[in-house]
Amino acid sequence: MIDLRDGSKRVEELLLRAQEQRAGASEALVPLSALNLGERVVNRLSALGYERIELVTPHHELEAAANGSCDVLVEARREGVLCKGRVRIRGGRIEAVQLQPSFAIFP
Repeated sequence: MIDLRDGSKRVEELLLRAQEQRAGASEALVPLSALNLGERVVNRLSALGYERIELVTPHHELEAAANGSCDVLVEARREGVLCKGRVRIRGGRIEAVQLQPSFAIFP
């Protein structure tokens, strides 16, 4: 069951990446804005199972990096656990999502 769940998560991530590549910045009729970038980050995290998502990166930094590169700092919950991390943006597209629980896991 765990293998099936991991496999379905990977397929979902690949589909999201493919969809973003098709609707890339160069093909858009209007330029991507910071609001649109924030919405895409929230949508990606929601699709990955996160809830109560908060963008820690200030709005003016999102505006400056709407078509460039930046790391968007985020806080979200997954299954009730607070997770903190970043979403890497390169060329106006989401490249990587790195979130970890905010507490250390002991054996």
